[in-house]
Amino acid sequence: MIHRRTGLASALARYITKHAIGVYSARPPARLLHADEPEVPVARRDTVPDDTGPATVEAYTVAYHKGPAPERADEPEAVVISALTPAGARILVRASDSETVAAFTDGDPIGADADVIAADKLTFLTERTVR
Repeated sequence: MIHRRTGLASALARYITKHAIGVYSARPPARLLHADEPEVPVARRDTVPDDTGPATVEAYTVAYHKGPAPERADEPEAVVISALTPAGARILVRASDSETVAAFTDGDPIGADADVIAADKLTFLTERTVR
């Protein structure tokens, strides 16, 4: 049996907005944790809720059905997309139409150019849907 002294756990929230890291040990620390401000300032992006227009897919997560029906548990319910405008602001789109969901489950459209139509709809402007 291997005994490890420390472990690391990492988590990402459903909408890709929060990240958590935990370091755990079987022994108490030699000194208490002291949190400092980061040496490098954290860059923040402006968000533009309900904005429409051209954007580039930055990140996404696929949300799957939950509930008592196990036959639906592996079916995607929606895709949450983070896209960047030409000015560098972030737009979040939650699309549930089958065509958009399929584009994100069948390929990896990171970096693809898109047109945000509404808060729940985007269309791709380029053929590039797999990276």
